[in-house]
Amino acid sequence: MIDFINALTKSLKGNHTKESLRRSEICAACPLKEKRFYADFVKAEIKEVEGYVCTLCDCPIATKVFATEKKHLCQNWLK
Repeated sequence: MIDFINALTKSLKGNHTKESLRRSEICAACPLKEKRFYADFVKAEIKEVEGYVCTLCDCPIATKVFATEKKHLCQNWLK
């Protein structure tokens, strides 16, 4: 939960790093992303992920890209 709160804070502040931008680009092309109305409140620098969630965990992608805990990392990011 702490990881999500920290990720949400970074997302809302727009504190993107090279890694979060790289992850956003991977997620933008992912077939597992899905548009959800509740994810629209989290703005994203990469507009292709704004309003989308990962269907594997239902996390807003704009927030998930800031995750640091191993259990929250997407396998596609590790390739």
